[in-house]
Amino acid sequence: MKRLYIFDMDGLLLDTETLYQQFWFKVLQEKNIDITREELRKIIGMSYDQAKNYFLNYVDTEEEFIELRQRREVYFWEHVENIGMPLREGADQILSYLRENNIKTALITSTEEQRAKKLMNIAGLNHTFDYMVFSNMVTKTKPDPEMYHYLEKLTDIDKSEWIVFEDSYSGLKAANNAGVDVVWIKDLAILMDDNVNYIQKHDSLLDALNNIHYIQSL
Repeated sequence: MKRLYIFDMDGLLLDTETLYQQFWFKVLQEKNIDITREELRKIIGMSYDQAKNYFLNYVDTEEEFIELRQRREVYFWEHVENIGMPLREGADQILSYLRENNIKTALITSTEEQRAKKLMNIAGLNHTFDYMVFSNMVTKTKPDPEMYHYLEKLTDIDKSEWIVFEDSYSGLKAANNAGVDVVWIKDLAILMDDNVNYIQKHDSLLDALNNIHYIQSL
């Protein structure tokens, strides 16, 4: 029986990844950097350092990457502050179901705390997680399992009773590396290889909610 439900944030609860992709592509086009949308999808779920290392295949210096990211941030925050931050389909519903049934929840995100809380507030995600782990709390982010090791210190619920919901390759790998069961909510992310394991795959959290009784029984 699963007693702790663990959620990623970007691309799973909040539709940030669609915006990141849109504005990364915009700034890269402005600089005449040749990259396909398919290639760009590989950065979904990456931390800042991981994305920097990836982009160094396309730009010559770290300073160029920083400049591009700063421009992306301008476009991103202009959009978010003027139009808002949408929730992903089923995010509110599955969290409400878990709260109403007194099931504990956790948030594990490779985003740092201040940024994550600001985005969740803009999106109107008012769910109170029992545990939260942000990138600034650890030295290594996904796909490293350190964030899950940190969570183990916060809860007495055995790891065998955890279930993770993830949308990205890095997130799936982190759960695999931590030895935790994971459900893949398929979105924009590309699986970099076939060496990932998941117990179920769904198109949205709403689809996962419709199968929640099976997931609870695992």
